[in-house]
Amino acid sequence: MDRAYILEAMLDARLVAVVRAGTLAQARRAAQAVMEAGFRLVEITFTVPDAPALIEELAHTAPDGVLVGAGSVTNGDHARLAIGAGARYVVSPIRQLDLVRVCHQVGVPCILGALTATEIVDAHRAGADLVKVFPVGLVGGPRYIRQILGPLPGLSLMASGGVNLSNFQDFLEAGARCLALGSDLLNPTLVKEGDHAAMVRRAREYLRALEKS
Repeated sequence: MDRAYILEAMLDARLVAVVRAGTLAQARRAAQAVMEAGFRLVEITFTVPDAPALIEELAHTAPDGVLVGAGSVTNGDHARLAIGAGARYVVSPIRQLDLVRVCHQVGVPCILGALTATEIVDAHRAGADLVKVFPVGLVGGPRYIRQILGPLPGLSLMASGGVNLSNFQDFLEAGARCLALGSDLLNPTLVKEGDHAAMVRRAREYLRALEKS
């Protein structure tokens, strides 16, 4: 599975379930819930205790067609740990340009975080496969994505921070190629309580809405 194939699969799925939790067990249950609902992109953030262990576990047990990635990666050592554990893509909240080389050496897509037009273009020119516009909800949401793409068409952007069930289609219509779904998809209280049924229901709401878009 090469980088181009993985990226194409990500752009086809469009919705990334971002898993954050206080314990590895909570994160495991959240990941299992979104996978059961039908999500094909599951991102385990490095804020999860022992995240590489969970990435490795899910990389071997996830259903066919599910791509497990690593999020909140801020340095090359963490990227190498994630990739060694089986992460199919690496996501950073910041413009950590050296991650591109680390990921591309082994055929893994690299998604760098940026916010301003200059930062976004810098990340793109450095070779980022997608640029994660974060936190986009605080600077205009879908309108901000549209404004960026006006003078800079062709950029592959991921919207992150403030994406929810009521506006995610607006982000897609504005030109975002992929969306990172955090607390609106996986409510922290439900994750902490391990309410599997509620997490599955919420994930399916997103997928049903995506099908209608």
